[in-house]
Amino acid sequence: MKRALSRTVVLAAAMAAPLGAPLSAYGWEPTKNVEFIIPAGTGGGADQMARAVQGIVAKHNLMKQSILPINKAGGAGAEGFLDVKGAKGDPHKIIITLSNLFTTPLATGVPFKGGGEVCVNLVGKHVDSTVNNPIECVSHWKAGRVRPLAVFDSTRIPVAEWKDIPTVKEALGIDVHYLMLRGIFGAPGMPKDAVEWYQAFFKKVIETPEWKKYMEDGALKAAFATGPEYVKWVEENEQLHKDLMAKGGLLKK
Repeated sequence: MKRALSRTVVLAAAMAAPLGAPLSAYGWEPTKNVEFIIPAGTGGGADQMARAVQGIVAKHNLMKQSILPINKAGGAGAEGFLDVKGAKGDPHKIIITLSNLFTTPLATGVPFKGGGEVCVNLVGKHVDSTVNNPIECVSHWKAGRVRPLAVFDSTRIPVAEWKDIPTVKEALGIDVHYLMLRGIFGAPGMPKDAVEWYQAFFKKVIETPEWKKYMEDGALKAAFATGPEYVKWVEENEQLHKDLMAKGGLLKK
């Protein structure tokens, strides 16, 4: 499954037309609602991002059809990945990925369905500590239910309410950092004109003021990679996760 996933169509890729070109200028556009698969549970970072996209699309009328977020968290996200993998050539099914793109095919199991559930378990004192995307736990932090200890990045988060949280290196003297993947993939064999439409579509999404506010509110690090560059990044991080999980004794036996 790992190799098949890494060869699905990469949508967060290079633009095929000038930035200001209308979406109608492309040779394809959705003719029915687009299923936006989320391989994780509700409340997590990927879930919130997919639903933020849905709201932006509706507000700015970026497409004639609707975009429908659908959670498929079973098997640590395998349910969602296999759904899209099996929809060969379908231009109306896309998926938002997180790091379980790498870990699910390699691991023996993940106990929670998403980051939102992870944080709830921390609040309920079922676990002693967690690693979360900021947006997954920020409401509990503001309510005084949890306390952020350190940031898994090479620098502090440059947002007012987060800037006082040290990096892991500052807090513990350990030079380690880790960034969570957020990427958009399509089904294998998606037609080229549909891929180009989605590339332009998501470029328009990230240019909206609502997206920029979402990035800031969620303390997210924005990036938009082009096709070959993004594929290279995915392949390198696939190997990185495999190496890290091997060292941690987390690979399937």
